[in-house]
Amino acid sequence: MFNFHYGKGSCGIEGGGNVAGVQIRYEGVVEIHDATPDGVEMFVGNGMILIISLSQNVKLNELFTYIGKFVVNSVIIADASGNKLDVRIHESTDYSQNIKSKSEDMTIKSEDMNAGFTNIGRRYKTTLDKTIIENLHTNKEGDLYLEDGTAYNGAYHIHKNNSMAMSGAVHEEGSQQLYTKNKITGKIIPTKDAHKRLKIQRPYVRKTKGDY
Repeated sequence: MFNFHYGKGSCGIEGGGNVAGVQIRYEGVVEIHDATPDGVEMFVGNGMILIISLSQNVKLNELFTYIGKFVVNSVIIADASGNKLDVRIHESTDYSQNIKSKSEDMTIKSEDMNAGFTNIGRRYKTTLDKTIIENLHTNKEGDLYLEDGTAYNGAYHIHKNNSMAMSGAVHEEGSQQLYTKNKITGKIIPTKDAHKRLKIQRPYVRKTKGDY
């Protein structure tokens, strides 16, 4: 059994065993500060936070801190085989989970009660501080290509907002956009927004099986 806890500006999990992935569906708008260790990547979009471990030896504990309104609707935790693990959600808010009186007996305003899910202040757009996956390397020649069709073999990084792969372990002024190739037609295809064209999320990053 894993315990997922959130509230008052922090979010994390506790429990035995390694976790391959965490999917969080939420309501609100938050500024997220990734607190996961090396070997773990976080993606945010469409009311969902997806946390993926790229190594089987990484143990997750603190996930992130946040500023803004954050209300969790559901959590899925899975192991490396894609099996869903038991999880219990714990809210740490100022008011909502502690109220036992009838609504007509309440002396606190509803907007003040709702503030129990808001840390520091409201935000108008959900943001993530770590927007690039760095220090990646091609497994073999032919996975990625330069614009002229030359096979690229070496270090690269990925921009999370649009899935664009670029040369270099970290983003620099001289980084070049990288491409994939259609195996049937041989056509060079931009990695940018590839997840939209293929109707999948975030290429190049290994995922486990399951709902997330």
